[in-house]
Amino acid sequence: MYHYFKTVLTVALVVLGGVSPKAQTYVETSISNLESGDVVLIVDVASGRLLSHKTTKKGPEAKAVGIESGKIEGNLEDDEWTINVGTQTIGGESVNVYSFNGGEGRNLYNISDNAGVKIGKNAATDFIWSVVTVDGVQKGYLKSTNNINRYVGVYTGNYDWRSYTTLHENIAATVTAFFKKEFSATPIVNVNVDENTLESEVVIYDMSGRRVTTMQSGHMYIVNGKKVIKK
Repeated sequence: MYHYFKTVLTVALVVLGGVSPKAQTYVETSISNLESGDVVLIVDVASGRLLSHKTTKKGPEAKAVGIESGKIEGNLEDDEWTINVGTQTIGGESVNVYSFNGGEGRNLYNISDNAGVKIGKNAATDFIWSVVTVDGVQKGYLKSTNNINRYVGVYTGNYDWRSYTTLHENIAATVTAFFKKEFSATPIVNVNVDENTLESEVVIYDMSGRRVTTMQSGHMYIVNGKKVIKK
């Protein structure tokens, strides 16, 4: 039953998190370079504010962060999003769609309302990456695909995140970017699994919540309740 284990399977894992939070580094990355399981901050680089897990009366807080040379550093684990990349057929074409999970039941979703950017236990909304021209400048926006077709951005002056069917002055200044978490500075540990290890002792889930028996290099998993990334 457990033939997928070798006599002794040694897996190098990067442990995500620890006893106390450490300053992390996040590097600006094109959304086209992101894969399922990557951990990111969603940031409006025009205002220098990220999409926080904390909500306001209207929507998620636009939390101020420092950006220097394309990087963000700080203890920002509570504002991280794990991205899932899939595909949908839209307008007869297969396009990439993106959804975001913040852990502990926090999904990023969109409803049909100007203040419709929400965080909670509703199913995560799929978004496309929509490049549009605003005031003569090309910009990329997350745009929902659930028949709402709303662009997501930071509301000018209030510093919370909202969504609109058109890109008018309320969020037109937004310049959305993604900062991927670097894991190279975190400690490496070895997990040894004996061939007689029972399945109940080593439980592995991918970031979509599906139980798996093998892991791919560079991807994040939940192993016995802890977030790890396979080297």
